[in-house]
Amino acid sequence: MGKVSLANMKFWILNIIYIILGILLLPALSAQAQLRLPGGASLSIKISPEFPDPGAEVRAELLSYSLDVNRASITWALDGKALASGVGVKEVSFKAAAHGAKNTLSASATSPGGERFETSVVIRPQSVDLILDAKSRVPHWYRGAALPISRTRVVVSAIPNFISSGARINPSSLQYEWRVDRRLISDFSGRGKDSISVLTPGLGEVAKEVMVKVSSSDASLVKEARAMVQAFSPEILFYERLPLEGIKTSLALRTKNLFAGGEFEVQAVPFSMNYSSLSDLSFSWSFDGNATDPLSGEPDTLLVKTGGGSEGQSGLIGILVSNLKTLFESVNASFDVNIQ
Repeated sequence: MGKVSLANMKFWILNIIYIILGILLLPALSAQAQLRLPGGASLSIKISPEFPDPGAEVRAELLSYSLDVNRASITWALDGKALASGVGVKEVSFKAAAHGAKNTLSASATSPGGERFETSVVIRPQSVDLILDAKSRVPHWYRGAALPISRTRVVVSAIPNFISSGARINPSSLQYEWRVDRRLISDFSGRGKDSISVLTPGLGEVAKEVMVKVSSSDASLVKEARAMVQAFSPEILFYERLPLEGIKTSLALRTKNLFAGGEFEVQAVPFSMNYSSLSDLSFSWSFDGNATDPLSGEPDTLLVKTGGGSEGQSGLIGILVSNLKTLFESVNASFDVNIQ
């Protein structure tokens, strides 16, 4: 029984000795292991912008928490070709590769003590466009887009153009991460979710920043895009309507000059108002502040007649357009008429 106890005691004494030796030797072993780690583990390259466009100017900076890069001898290479070198050369600039191609940027740094470290980064430029679809309306002949107005929904859609191995990746297979003012919108994020609905701010309020991060399924391809969503005021513009040619869309009326006894038709055209048809709007015309009636059956059009002997006179034609379907959406506009 005593022999068993003695054997156990020797066993525990040996284990205690091994533990003490392990604690004493740990710093030395750790230091040795650190020196044998790949050099890239002590260096990193910061790319700006983080996800560059094809052909864009790129700035790279070498960072390290274990090496004084200001004193190190640094060598840069881009796609295997020398880019820059020298003591403390921790920043370089270059142009990103073309769409579908890639850059391999590598850096090596040698400390004054002779320790050498290496790191590299692969850059695959991709592109993403954002399209804003406001629910307000513009006339069919207008070539521009409708502008978002206060407190309405805008759909922001991402149009990615990701290329891998020479082929375009199906946008529905990509991952989309949407943020509004840096806040993640989980309901609109995920695989194939390439659009988001955003409520516009009020007039005079700060614009909202909409950002999307698009990535491939393996996260090897990544691109961000952002757009500012702000509210604009709807507008009413006046256009002369000619008997044979119709509305003269090439020039909006600011002032109309005509001879005494002449007449013309003017049409009020809403821009970026939220309506489905003209029946959703009311048109209140005035001449020098006095109400006047539009053409029968055409509430957006007014016939202006001048009498003989009215040379030298002038007047102000005004209109108030109100949305019958939306509260507080009304627009005033006017233009001058000069009789010669």
